[in-house]
Amino acid sequence: MTPRLGSVPVFVSDVGRALEFYRDCLGFEVVTDLPYGPDWRWVALARSRGETELVLFRPSRTIAGDQADELEKRIGTWTGIVLLTDDIDDTYQTLRERGVEFHAPPRQRPWGGCETSFSDPDGNHLYLAQRPATMS
Repeated sequence: MTPRLGSVPVFVSDVGRALEFYRDCLGFEVVTDLPYGPDWRWVALARSRGETELVLFRPSRTIAGDQADELEKRIGTWTGIVLLTDDIDDTYQTLRERGVEFHAPPRQRPWGGCETSFSDPDGNHLYLAQRPATMS
């Protein structure tokens, strides 16, 4: 049996600010929000419970130890995360109305689908895509 994907980290500098963006602007549901001491909390969001979660991860010495400096370098970079939609034009408009600032309008891509990109408040780069019917 092939295991399913449980969570994907998004490295952020301010979990509260990131939570507002991913919950209020993108519309993700908070699955877990647990404090782990004064400087760290585990926040996981998903489209709905049981689906792959995005974990808002703020690197700290308490949690990451010697890797904290290296993990901090991942804040504000390309994430490789692609959010899929069945109607990119409608989703694009809805997210813009919620405050998401896109880098460009959706456009047709050589692979047959449409995509656009945006960044979260830390500058983490994400994509919004609609796959062609042959890829769905």
